[in-house]
Amino acid sequence: MTRIAVPLLFTLCIAVASGDPRGQEKVWQPAPGHTQLPLWPGAAPDAQPVPGPEVFDNGTDEDFRVAGKPVAA
Repeated sequence: MTRIAVPLLFTLCIAVASGDPRGQEKVWQPAPGHTQLPLWPGAAPDAQPVPGPEVFDNGTDEDFRVAGKPVAA
């Protein structure tokens, strides 16, 4: 490598490793002139507690298909 390429490569590596200072997650905002309305002012009405994680069980039917394709559970 040439003498100028090494410092340039080092500087580039430092810049990439430090990340983008503007890389914060942005919160969605409505387009100008539009207003975001909440669906419910508090908790959702008639919310039902879930006993556990959602699980897919196709039972004993080995030929269970969605859109004509077998489902891999």
